[in-house]
Amino acid sequence: SSTVAEAIKQIHFSPEPSRILVCAPSNVAVDVLAEKVLNHVDPSALLRIVSRRHEEKYRKIKGVFQEIIQIGATERFVLPWIIGRYKSSFMIFCTSVMGHVISKFSGKVFTHVIYDEAGFSNEPECLLAIQPHLESAFIVLSGDHNQLGPVVVSRNTPGLTISLMERLMTCDPLYNRGKTGKFRPEFVTKLIHNYRSDFRLLKLPSDLFYEGELIARALPCLAITRAREKMGFRFPFVFIDVQGTVNRPWKCTSFFNPMELDVVQRILNKLILFPQLHQMSFGVISPYRAQYMQCENAMDFCPRLEFGSPELFQGKEKDVILVTTARSSKGAKSIGFLDNFRRFNVAITRARYLCIVIGDASLLQKDPTWLALIQYTKKWRIHLLEGHSNQRYEYPN
Repeated sequence: SSTVAEAIKQIHFSPEPSRILVCAPSNVAVDVLAEKVLNHVDPSALLRIVSRRHEEKYRKIKGVFQEIIQIGATERFVLPWIIGRYKSSFMIFCTSVMGHVISKFSGKVFTHVIYDEAGFSNEPECLLAIQPHLESAFIVLSGDHNQLGPVVVSRNTPGLTISLMERLMTCDPLYNRGKTGKFRPEFVTKLIHNYRSDFRLLKLPSDLFYEGELIARALPCLAITRAREKMGFRFPFVFIDVQGTVNRPWKCTSFFNPMELDVVQRILNKLILFPQLHQMSFGVISPYRAQYMQCENAMDFCPRLEFGSPELFQGKEKDVILVTTARSSKGAKSIGFLDNFRRFNVAITRARYLCIVIGDASLLQKDPTWLALIQYTKKWRIHLLEGHSNQRYEYPN
């Protein structure tokens, strides 16, 4: 989002006149971009359009962001009183559907249409925003098709799980690597500099999903380095091999693993109490709702601690991430939807300084992506055992 926001600012301040439409599949994603751009432009140049049903939420927003909010007049998006402001604004920020609706307004055409989180948006949703402007504007799709794709509820529309971005990258020769092994720069720009994660956290996902091209630019955090070393973690990436059992709450289709929960709680309770980490953020990720909810209920409230699924963590980052897979080899023949490489990619790339993965290696290694993780941790001797023959790893104080 920082790169996209910078591109918007540079287009806006360039000598050539411009009018920019900025869209994304969710209000959260649109707001992130709008706030980043607002730090450097005159608020009068920017118009943020939202539905009336979100009016109460946006009226509570404090600061300069409130100045550029315009609320839709009705749920049907009939917005006659916005048109005047629309004509005078140089940057319009809205979600996909509204991006299509405002194309019906009279006024100047857009010179640029920028669609963020394109890998997460289904194809019709993305086309709604960009189709009216294909002949008049420069179109930019930004996102990562190797992370979570569109959410499709219906089983009758499997094709919608492929985003427009993924379809272009995999099916259109213009967006594929050429004979030289490189993308054509007039069509594809691959961002390879990563300013989030320690290089040892970045190595595995870079090799698995990004042709080994990612370059870590993040600086190490001395406080977390000292804390993890005190706990016996000499490396910022750790796999704790747990052979627990899986339980299922009453009238629930989700799973939780008590032994993995115990490991998560013991690690968190020690990390959170380190004085030098009192301002650090923590996240617990599990693909199973019962697992992260059980963990959240067992922990004392801490505003720096967040629990959720990979879907809830997409686009976020934390200083420390714990991934608990919940599944166990005891009685299980498959790893369920842990075999989704996009969920895997999101989960292990949220951490800035420390990522601890907890799971049953004998089960997870049946999947090639998880096998690569297990081999990586064994190679660097960061594969710890817990729950094997009643073994219990004690984390030093």
